[in-house]
Amino acid sequence: MLLKIGRWLFRNRGWLGAPFFALALVFARPSFVLLSAGIALVIVGEMARWASVSFSGSTTRSSRIEAPRLATEGPYAWTRNPIYWGNFLVGLGMTISSGALFPWLAVAFAILFWAEYSLIILAEEDYLRGAFGQEFADYCDRTHRFLIVPKRASWRGGNWLSALRSEKSTILLTLAFYLLLALRTALL
Repeated sequence: MLLKIGRWLFRNRGWLGAPFFALALVFARPSFVLLSAGIALVIVGEMARWASVSFSGSTTRSSRIEAPRLATEGPYAWTRNPIYWGNFLVGLGMTISSGALFPWLAVAFAILFWAEYSLIILAEEDYLRGAFGQEFADYCDRTHRFLIVPKRASWRGGNWLSALRSEKSTILLTLAFYLLLALRTALL
């Protein structure tokens, strides 16, 4: 049952944050401090996404759980889910930037994000276990699911230019959010 929910969430993950961002815009009350902190989180989050996609490839944009190979280098040597940390930081940063219902909207975002992505991760791990067997089991033994543990890892081999092209839609959506936030703030 949880795997079925996780697969559904995976297919629809691109839209699940929309209500938070709509609330962030409707109830926007940005301040210099919150806007600055939020933008810093967004930048770090997008850098994490970019690094992650450079090693995992553009299949991260798919609506199907798939992986042509098991990504274990670069940020994937530090945590099994670096792209989700990037997603979290981008979303949290946007929510904080708005100052909307601060801090409650940001807290609700964090709780629901990790509840949602915990189920997505279960579905992904089920796929990876079936596709990569012992290689995935060994990877799980040396790399934590959620915690980020910096360690020596190869950062060569990532396709940074391809990842940047893949990230274009995330960057444009983020810029659109900030443009709408600026327009909303100007109307206050």
